[in-house]
Amino acid sequence: MISKMHLIKIAPLLSAMFVVVSGKGFPEISEFVVDEDRLSVRERNPCVPLKGSPLCMPKVNFGTGSSTHSLSNVSKLTSIWLDEVDGFGVDTAFNYFDEKQVGKGIANSAKSREEVFLTTKVGCDGYESSSEQALDNRKQLNLEYVDLLLIHNRHNCSGIDRLNGTWGTLVDEYKAKHARTVGVSNFNYTDFFRS
Repeated sequence: MISKMHLIKIAPLLSAMFVVVSGKGFPEISEFVVDEDRLSVRERNPCVPLKGSPLCMPKVNFGTGSSTHSLSNVSKLTSIWLDEVDGFGVDTAFNYFDEKQVGKGIANSAKSREEVFLTTKVGCDGYESSSEQALDNRKQLNLEYVDLLLIHNRHNCSGIDRLNGTWGTLVDEYKAKHARTVGVSNFNYTDFFRS
């Protein structure tokens, strides 16, 4: 349940997103909130330590795969998220087709690369295809590594060989230090045991 205080704290962010989505420009977050009420996303939503890893994954990320904003706004929205909202998690994917804009938004941000937790994803398309996607992810983002590389979802995992091949890509990306950690997204426990 959302408390009144919680709503007061997030309302400026919701208002800012509405104005951006409606095409009225990019308001300054300061237009909506006074200094004593300002808490950064990092302060309100700390990260979750990843077991067996020195990484801490943010609880709240800016997800770029959405029909609510145009591709031309992704770079600006990424920078706003990182700088004005003080967010630090950014989530994109190969099939969002916005990684170049996300990379520009990170580069244009006042935050260093080390201050940003970047998640991207590949399809469950087997070793060769997912390896090409992972390489293209980094090229489009113009980054040496991502923090979290995921298999996007169980769709297209039509058999254990395809899943194993895609997982092999993630392992190779991790070993090559192109991904700091790896995992799956939108999977059920039983998905790992179907043939």
